[in-house]
Amino acid sequence: MGAADLVERTRDRAEVVQYAGHSSVAERLKQRIIDTGASRSRLGLADITAVDGYVDANELEDLARSFGLARDTSGRVTLRATAFPIDTITRIADAGTVLAALDLAGSLEVRERTAGLDTLTYALEKLRD
Repeated sequence: MGAADLVERTRDRAEVVQYAGHSSVAERLKQRIIDTGASRSRLGLADITAVDGYVDANELEDLARSFGLARDTSGRVTLRATAFPIDTITRIADAGTVLAALDLAGSLEVRERTAGLDTLTYALEKLRD
């Protein structure tokens, strides 16, 4: 299995929802989610001021409401609502950059997609060794 196959097989791992929100809530929000946006620099990309991370699907709407987030397809807050056990997602995120790479590999931006696919290819090759 190659990196593109892995991306395809895992694409339904979360519902991706973008929001607009006040910049003052970003740091507090990052404390309540599994922040994968922080891994960008480890993948050779510039850090972003936006929020990007995973949240339990059952908590998505409450979280959005409590932080005053409004759905917006061009918003700078990306929440990935997952039905997977959140402790499993946390362990995957803490283990390295694979989860962030999966997110980036699905990006429409060429640099992000390439960084994600390259990281996944490397991780898969390490598994084979």
